[in-house]
This record gives sequence, C-alpha cells and structure tokens, in this order.
Amino acid sequence: MMPQRPDDAPYPDLRGAFVLTLLALVAAFFTSVAFLDFGLLAAIGVGQAIGIGAVASLGAQRVAEPQAERLGLRALDWAMVPTILCLTPAVVLVSELDNLATSWAGEPAERVEAGTPTEPGAEITLEDAIGAAERETAAGATAAEDARAVTADGARGDEASDG
Repeated sequence: MMPQRPDDAPYPDLRGAFVLTLLALVAAFFTSVAFLDFGLLAAIGVGQAIGIGAVASLGAQRVAEPQAERLGLRALDWAMVPTILCLTPAVVLVSELDNLATSWAGEPAERVEAGTPTEPGAEITLEDAIGAAERETAAGATAAEDARAVTADGARGDEASDG
C-alpha cells in the first residue's frame, strides 16, 4: 500500500517528477518514430509536442486548485503593453540579423567549388556527389604534382648554383 502524502505536499515530488520526465521522453520518442515519414525535423517536433504534452496533461490533473496560479500563469497586466510594444523593434532587428549574416558570408566555398546545387531545396544526386569527389581527387593530385615539380626545380636550381 502506498503511503499517504499530506494535502499540502507539492506535486510532483522528486520521484514523481523523474518518472514523469522519463515517460514524457519515451512517449516523445515513440511518437517521433511514428512520424518519421514527414521528415526528421517534423517528426521530432511533433513527437515532442504530443509526447511531452500528453504526459504533462496527465500530470496536470493531479495539481490542486487553483491550477493556473500554482503553475505560475497570470493574466496580462495591461500596464506592461507599452513595454512589450517597445521590445518589438528589437525582436524584428534580431530576426533579420541571420539574413544579413548569410548575405555577408556568401555561398559556402565547398558547395560552389564542387558545382553542387546551392539553391534551397535542391536535390543532390549520386552522380553529382561522385563527380564532385572525382574533381576534388583530380585537383588534389594536380596540386601534389605541382608541389613535386616546384621541389624538383628548386633542387635542380640549387645544384646548378653549386656547380
């Protein structure tokens, strides 16, 4: 028989919180596996939303009245609306910084050199990957031959100046 907890004891206790967290992660994993056909990112997002949300809603049933105040939810203080509106330009500015950084940095060098498609959503075929690997290997071999030729010319030039 389970020991009775006092009514004023917080829910969940340490053991209950640990078990709920593990159950939420397991539920999120199995839900993610079920949604893998939609893509990895979508599967993880949906899995976490459904898995963790389901376990949280099961756990929230045990929270004593008033739930909203116990969970830290409060009504919007209308006196804070001007402060929130003053933060809006900062949020817009920060959201545009990634676009600025991308345009400043340019295209990734390895994609441009390999001749692979650079537009978003473009698919790279097996032939593209093999061709890029062959070009990279040929460029590496050419660079190595050039280095050997420079070294050999330098060695011959030293012998000629000694003689």
